[in-house]
Amino acid sequence: MSTRSIIVFSTLQSVPATVQINAENRAELLTELAQKGYVTTNMKVFIKELNSELTSNTDALPTGLGKDQDGAVTHDFTVFLSAIKTKSGK
Repeated sequence: MSTRSIIVFSTLQSVPATVQINAENRAELLTELAQKGYVTTNMKVFIKELNSELTSNTDALPTGLGKDQDGAVTHDFTVFLSAIKTKSGK
């Protein structure tokens, strides 16, 4: 496993952070983020650069997608953690 640099935004934390992970898929990502203090239970996982949500625990994580305005790779990807909305009264 290689170390990846990712930027994490969470609706439950006020400041985005760059973190180092070794995860290869969604399940490993959530485990590592939980170990780093992020709330991951009942959260959706969106990858900004892919403009998509990771829904399966076996979904592979991207590499080298985060680029600056000059096209240089600055991080592997940006992840957004957002609470799964539940129906009111359920």
